[in-house]
Amino acid sequence: MIIRGKEKWKEVIEAQKQSGLTIKKYCNDNPICISSFYKQKALILDEENIFIPESWKDQQLFLFLARVHWESQVWVNGKFVGKEESLSTPHLYDITSYVKFGDWNTVRIRVDNGNIHDIAYTHAISAETQTNWNGIIGRMEIQAVSKVHITDVQIYPLQKEKRLKIVAQIVNYSNLPVKGDIRINCHFLNDSQDLHLKEKNTTFDSSDSLIRLVHYYDLGDKLYTWDEFEPNLYEIDYEIKCCGKSDVQKIKFGIRDFGTKGTHFTINDIPTFIRGAVNSCEFPITGYPPMSYEEWKKVMKVTDSTAFVFILGVPLSPHFKLRMNWACIYKSKTRTGVLR
Repeated sequence: MIIRGKEKWKEVIEAQKQSGLTIKKYCNDNPICISSFYKQKALILDEENIFIPESWKDQQLFLFLARVHWESQVWVNGKFVGKEESLSTPHLYDITSYVKFGDWNTVRIRVDNGNIHDIAYTHAISAETQTNWNGIIGRMEIQAVSKVHITDVQIYPLQKEKRLKIVAQIVNYSNLPVKGDIRINCHFLNDSQDLHLKEKNTTFDSSDSLIRLVHYYDLGDKLYTWDEFEPNLYEIDYEIKCCGKSDVQKIKFGIRDFGTKGTHFTINDIPTFIRGAVNSCEFPITGYPPMSYEEWKKVMKVTDSTAFVFILGVPLSPHFKLRMNWACIYKSKTRTGVLR
């Protein structure tokens, strides 16, 4: 947060000082900015012993690290697994071939928040607003999934056609041809409306390691569209059954068309005024983004109370301008009428 009036921000500054942050000028020509007492550029090394059950032997294992700042490297049982350096998406390591099932395993993680790449002075790695924090502040877990499982489902509402285009991605680690069943079920999340949609069933058959499927799902004659005044939501259950196991993803979405009419923006063909705020990772008290649904719900309620319909640059993942992870705030955002 750039402070342009100490009297106006007196309470904020006091809270910053109590939490170990201070106000500092980078040079006489620059505005006052937030910075920490100590520059936290360093290597962090953590090692844990983790028990992997024998029952996971027929599954694929991934080490999942969320909100890593910045570069991570992983070793399992003394063997180097790999390196990741994304600022915007979780770091994901396939550790299946490195672990001992039914035994204890040593997992070592190295994190470096130094200048991995010269991307100039950006809020994602600078101390100007959220600080150049170091480490992993999101979820850390080992995920055991089926050899054939869903990795992504994208929903594209086709409002004029009254149907959905569904694009799914399935990975196959079995090294064998696979066949499976697919169940697609859609329901409306507004309990006050009695809306029944038909279940769609189909199959897939492939020998590829990466399977891409496209489906079309009819929504019927009655549609409930999403806008800032009536943020109606639907939910898709996308389930596959293959090799004796099942995997399912649930995706919430709204039906809306965003377009233009002359010199105006439109939502569902109705002219709308797009109004919002530009954020630059302003979390000076903690030095990093909120970490819970309740915290983000508070942020979204404040946004909604100002009649804003979009937010630019909210760092839901560590790099605020790249792909955003909406998992922890999706409900509050869509239900308060804030554009995704």
